[in-house]
Amino acid sequence: MPPPLPTCLMSTIRAAIQPQPAANLLSNEPRWPDADTMFEGAWHPDWRRRAKYLARLALTVSARHRVLTLCASNDLARTLLESHPRAFYPLMSHLLDRRFGLKERLAATLASMTGTPQLLLARHAGLLSQSGITLLELDDGSRVELSLSGVSFHEGLWQIGLRSASGERLYSIGFGLTSAREVLVANVQGASRGLDGLAISRQITQVAHGMRPPYLLMHAMKSLARSWQVESLMGIDPHHHVKGRWNLRDSRLQFDYRSFWLDQGGVREPGGNWSLPLATTQRQLEDVPAKRRAMYRRRYTLLQGLDEAILRLQS
Repeated sequence: MPPPLPTCLMSTIRAAIQPQPAANLLSNEPRWPDADTMFEGAWHPDWRRRAKYLARLALTVSARHRVLTLCASNDLARTLLESHPRAFYPLMSHLLDRRFGLKERLAATLASMTGTPQLLLARHAGLLSQSGITLLELDDGSRVELSLSGVSFHEGLWQIGLRSASGERLYSIGFGLTSAREVLVANVQGASRGLDGLAISRQITQVAHGMRPPYLLMHAMKSLARSWQVESLMGIDPHHHVKGRWNLRDSRLQFDYRSFWLDQGGVREPGGNWSLPLATTQRQLEDVPAKRRAMYRRRYTLLQGLDEAILRLQS
């Protein structure tokens, strides 16, 4: 059993992490969450986690001030702070690319909170911060949605996901903006635990007319990026994934990112991540075997409907 912290140090920690509301009701000034609020629902912080959190608070003072200044003037950012405080922890730890320092994490945090929502209709802001926007409904009742990340905020504030008719997450792609004109896709996640991932993939592939789940979601991602006038769409390399430490990479990362980016027409950049085209390559119908052309026509009609739904978000 480790020795307890010195009394004087423990008193300092307690003073620093006294519970505070996310927003001061008297001054209406946003406040940074304390450790209990930040990790509520995940774990109860012991003194080690509290000490670590205190250290991270000390190391991110100026960056947190920038974010709180935004929250004071941006309704959606303030809503996130009050209802999803955990979304702000990656600023203090790891965000999108495990190599990012505080400067890059701050830029990505601000861009992800201001870039995406401002490019959507104002009436969607509350929906986006709560349960997501349905972009497309498939024949089996499953939906393609744009929402807050339901997997890990470390891998992006936002996600494009497939959700079943009963509301279960089936597949998702997590992403964030690293600047006003660049998106980094930092996570591709299969079915939630307890679900039959292979059966789900087959079912979605059938109702999406031969398009597998991650490919359908990447089409939506590219369509969104174009509608947001993004100039650079990047894919994370597994070596730079936030869960990509060399000794944990094989056990944590089950998805073959590099093969997927190659399938998407990606090119690995000198910086290590993958530059992805902003459009989905589609086969010409005359190049498709005759017995499969009807399926391809249905697929292209489905994708066109998805593109039109995304454009309507900005109209």
